Amino acid sequence: MKKEGDNLHLLVIVLNKTNLLTEVLELLAAKGAKGATIIDSVGMGRTLVKSGYSGPLVASFTRALKGLPPMNKTIFSVLDSNEVLDAAVAAVQAFLDLKEPGSGIMFTMPVQNVYGLVE
Repeated sequence: MKKEGDNLHLLVIVLNKTNLLTEVLELLAAKGAKGATIIDSVGMGRTLVKSGYSGPLVASFTRALKGLPPMNKTIFSVLDSNEVLDAAVAAVQAFLDLKEPGSGIMFTMPVQNVYGLVE
């Protein structure tokens, strides 16, 4: 569980460019992340395109997904301070152009309690 006064944050990165996974993890480690969990995931756009959905967003989904692997990687990392969070976010933003369609997304959330973290 978190200690009194700690600022814990969950950093989530959905990485569509899976060939960059190792570099992103190395960046996080260099900025103080003590670990991360990576899962295979698939986005809504790819699922809808694959299912034959013909709504108004299909053209933009298709363009954004062109040339990307069929799966993406979702990275979860609990960060133990505001400083580590700020450094990790800045490093990922400098490395990945998240404004580029199809590159992925990143977001953070405050964490109240964590159980099972190794000190």
